[in-house]
Amino acid sequence: MAITAGRGTCRRRHVRSCQSTKGRCPDIAFGEKIPAVDGNLLRVFARLALYEEEIKTPAASAAAKVFFMDRMPQDRPGDFNQALMDLGAGICTPGSAPRCGDCPLRDCCRAAAVDRAGELPVMPAKKARSIEKRTILVIRDEDKILLRRRPARGLLAGLYEFPNEAGWLSEDQAVRKAREYGCEPLHIRALADARHVFTHKEWHMRGYEIRIGSFPENAGNDMDRKISLEAEAVKGNPEEERHAAMPGNCFITTIRSLQKKYALPSAYAVYFPHTAPL
Repeated sequence: MAITAGRGTCRRRHVRSCQSTKGRCPDIAFGEKIPAVDGNLLRVFARLALYEEEIKTPAASAAAKVFFMDRMPQDRPGDFNQALMDLGAGICTPGSAPRCGDCPLRDCCRAAAVDRAGELPVMPAKKARSIEKRTILVIRDEDKILLRRRPARGLLAGLYEFPNEAGWLSEDQAVRKAREYGCEPLHIRALADARHVFTHKEWHMRGYEIRIGSFPENAGNDMDRKISLEAEAVKGNPEEERHAAMPGNCFITTIRSLQKKYALPSAYAVYFPHTAPL
């Protein structure tokens, strides 16, 4: 298998490509005979050699290195690597539709010979997303609603949300949880179930709207919280410690403020209609 490439633009492009391979370019800098096995070369190797094992493994990289080393010319290793990189980037492309009809190596490609180039390389199986069951509590009276802020680190870091609990709570459990927040429910009704997909997990949500007569008079509202924030900011305390004193790191805000001031994540979008003024 003979692979050649011109020296001009290919050489300059290869210098840029080397920046994505941790600066290891002995083929260009010193003329050393070392295959630059990156994602493009692994894909080309898998198809040329009909390599049917998972490609993102040390064993696959080692096999690709041996495969190309046996075919690399001694006098032009840099051009050889660049030609393969260009082939992988423009013709032997990722996905199920490589441009085999335009490939100069089609006659020596084992995958193309059996019409399997689109099946290779074999990629690692995607890790299944974890499933979390959550119960969302929309606790409100006529013109106010209960919110809380998520921790500063982790999923949806620092964003505001409805109080929610791990697992799926029954109506009785949801009522007890509302009382833990210092609220006395008058009425509860189940809301629509919902699902939200994050990169590595899914939330499967059950919701309840819990109507109360009024919030406790001594509960912190968002103005109390604002004053507390400003006062504690002067002391240099972290914001996580500056919330108004209410169970569950919660605070009360008006429906109007919720709509204008607090942006809740789209994960809770199905519950937004239940925050409209009465």
